[in-house]
Amino acid sequence: MRAGDHLVAETAVPVTGDRHTWTTVSAETAPPAEGHHDLRLTLNGDFRLASFRFTAPDDALAGDGAPAPRSEDDAR
Repeated sequence: MRAGDHLVAETAVPVTGDRHTWTTVSAETAPPAEGHHDLRLTLNGDFRLASFRFTAPDDALAGDGAPAPRSEDDAR
């Protein structure tokens, strides 16, 4: 996955051997750059993508599952 020209994550998708057998893969991303960026997901190979989502690390979530509030230091 890229944000502009910057590679932020990369992962291999293993072959499952059957088009109806699925697997889940994940990848850690590089720390986010400041500002807003378009993300580009590039797929190579012979596979089907059923879904794609972003999740926050556990330490980035408040107790209710919402993103933790940002401090003034984070906003700089």
